[in-house]
Amino acid sequence: MILVSGPDNELINFNITAIIIICIIITIDFISIIIINIIIATNINVIFIIIIKIIYQSLLNEGFHICKKVTLNNLSKNEPKLHDSLSPRSRVQFYLPLRATDIWTNGTI
Repeated sequence: MILVSGPDNELINFNITAIIIICIIITIDFISIIIINIIIATNINVIFIIIIKIIYQSLLNEGFHICKKVTLNNLSKNEPKLHDSLSPRSRVQFYLPLRATDIWTNGTI
């Protein structure tokens, strides 16, 4: 059994505590780097979702107005073609601009 004198024992204790403190600092740094990466990834995902929502809303508000479609189906084949649109028996289908609150409707004139 080897006896260690006072100063050497204090030096050994200081080295052990320094190593423990350095390990704690490295662990905290590692955890903070992981947390920062998660925050950055979350912010990138949120920004990406916001960009997708902006594009989607612009498509809903502007793009689908072009897609209005009116089709006339003549139910009476005996009438002249010139008066198909004025016939009370012609069926009109309206494709309204697609929005979250709009629905596809059929109208009969």
